[in-house]
Amino acid sequence: MTGKVKRRLLKHAHHDYDVEAAISIWNNPQQLSFIRISPIGEGKDLTDPRVIENIEKKRQRGIIHYNVYKFTHNDRTFIVKTECHRDAFEQFYSIYEE
Repeated sequence: MTGKVKRRLLKHAHHDYDVEAAISIWNNPQQLSFIRISPIGEGKDLTDPRVIENIEKKRQRGIIHYNVYKFTHNDRTFIVKTECHRDAFEQFYSIYEE
């Protein structure tokens, strides 16, 4: 869990309570509840050249898919995505309130 990973996670936190939740899961990842696997590009317009380029950059970084988790913090439920890498490690990617 590097500073770069922390910055990526916090970049997706748009409210103070998102930041608090991000800090909480950073310190307590065992509290995440697995929901499902999410393929790269899920929900995106796969005909958009910018989206295609972004997906290719992620693949070049070694991302094979995302894992989606649920997490509750201060009576709010959050969805947390982690990047799963071909080198068999997983790291935080994004957080948003459900």
